[in-house]
Amino acid sequence: MKKLLAIVLISWLLSACNLFNASPSIEKLEKAPENVQELLDPAAPLQSVNEDGEMTYIIYQTTDEVTASLEKHGDKLNVKLKSVPKDGDEIKKQVFKLKVDKDTEMIDILINGKSTPISIITGS
Repeated sequence: MKKLLAIVLISWLLSACNLFNASPSIEKLEKAPENVQELLDPAAPLQSVNEDGEMTYIIYQTTDEVTASLEKHGDKLNVKLKSVPKDGDEIKKQVFKLKVDKDTEMIDILINGKSTPISIITGS
């Protein structure tokens, strides 16, 4: 019984440690959460909203279809947005939820391989 309890405790501790060392991730959302939408400027093409230091929402307004991937180089995280033209001229908010690890010091947004400055950075 003691061995089983020790195994369960060690497994739980290792799982908890992995939560703190999680790799960066990015997820495309259909729309930004309400508290993020309130902070958006409709005239800014690329915006970042930081939420409690745990995650960042990246909003890219474009007529294109956009996909995202991540590339880590030491303490720098490249957010690679691939923008592909699509039919129509309706500008749409492309929303991405970015989670970073504790080692990330700098984030660079690359749109089709070109480093692009963020127009507005806010926090909620």
